Amino acid sequence: MVAIDSYLRAVPEKYPALPGDSKSLEYFRFLLKSLIATRNARVHDFTSDEFAEAKKIAEAFFEIPLESFYLTLCIDGRVLSETVFGFSFGAFRTPAGDISDALLQEDGKLFLREGDFTKAILDGIQQFGKIVLVLDSHLGCAAKAEEQKQWYGKACEDGGLRADVERKSAIVEALFRFLEKRFGEEAREKFSFFKRPSTFIRGFLYAGLPQFLENSSPSTVLTEAVLERAGKKGAILSTELWTKEGRILGRLFREKLGRDMVPSLDFERWYASSIRALWKAIHSISEEALPLVEEEVRRRDRDADPLKIRVAARLFLSNAVLAFLLNRDGVYPFSLHRETVVVATNYARGPYSAATPFPILPGGNIAYVASFASGIVRMNRLSGRFPSAEEEIIAEIFGNDFDSLAKSPVLIFISERTSEIFSDDMLEKNFETFVGKMV
Repeated sequence: MVAIDSYLRAVPEKYPALPGDSKSLEYFRFLLKSLIATRNARVHDFTSDEFAEAKKIAEAFFEIPLESFYLTLCIDGRVLSETVFGFSFGAFRTPAGDISDALLQEDGKLFLREGDFTKAILDGIQQFGKIVLVLDSHLGCAAKAEEQKQWYGKACEDGGLRADVERKSAIVEALFRFLEKRFGEEAREKFSFFKRPSTFIRGFLYAGLPQFLENSSPSTVLTEAVLERAGKKGAILSTELWTKEGRILGRLFREKLGRDMVPSLDFERWYASSIRALWKAIHSISEEALPLVEEEVRRRDRDADPLKIRVAARLFLSNAVLAFLLNRDGVYPFSLHRETVVVATNYARGPYSAATPFPILPGGNIAYVASFASGIVRMNRLSGRFPSAEEEIIAEIFGNDFDSLAKSPVLIFISERTSEIFSDDMLEKNFETFVGKMV
């Protein structure tokens, strides 16, 4: 595209402190073109008949508006609503999925001051009457691990997962108190939360972590081995365990979700058709599977209201089907960091085969968050971790000189949600607006 070439020719003059070598500029050119091409293709996906069919199935399955789901997720490019629950939900994305407006008081409790997070919660309640909050605490979180290292001077055995689960539980209680001031006794009717903090192993949900910690030693850490043992003992809920032979979903999954009945999912290359295949698979087993999952959820939380049980069971089942299909070939495709750009957006709409993003919020402390995400992009470069569609071009430009690649600036894009597809003419006129900046 002419606009991209024109922009890159001006880089040495616009950014004199940045390296103007041909290798960096050639890689920039590839990333810019990839970003435009993959996002335009995703717009086509969202306007396709395949996606419309999937959305119709999902809405009937959940029985509440999809827009009333609100996820607090880490900026980790592997943790997307699509790769956890199989659909594109709005998300509040910060390092470790933390809420910086949750402040510690002298009494040891958290106080939730008004900010971007509370505004989003209140807007959702005003629009839908009730929202479903999903909190992310995940293994291998680089942001939480770095925070814990700074606090204690050394890395935690579980990467700070226990500390994160405890903080997210306190944030839920702080949110209850915040809403009680607004709505009084009706506060707990205004939002529901999904099993408080949960974590993921190979895409499968492991939930009930706060309850598990309450019944464990103060020295218990939440490593992968500990979580898997606890899941097998029934101390926490594991959707992975449900799919095993002899468990509540094992037989059904093997009878209805085989390769001859459900094609392999590839959200990066075939987003719309993969989303449709997933939701058709969920629909095919939901009549038999949902009563089993609902009973399991009810057994663990007998005081929960029927709506909470119904919604939680559906989120668990959608996750179980998705993770089972993604792991069917023996390798979970989103196990490693492969992000190559930073994108400020409210809707990640990923995953992508190239220009894979760290999705961060457009507002708030964007400079700090973008800088942190850029550091992980550089670590990805040094480690040779890239999305599949970038491996060939990186080898062609840099060979095995990952050190030079790591020193190249990281592209940061300020993205706005749009329903239009950018034409070449629009790009010529508005290119500077959405290209953003380089650091």
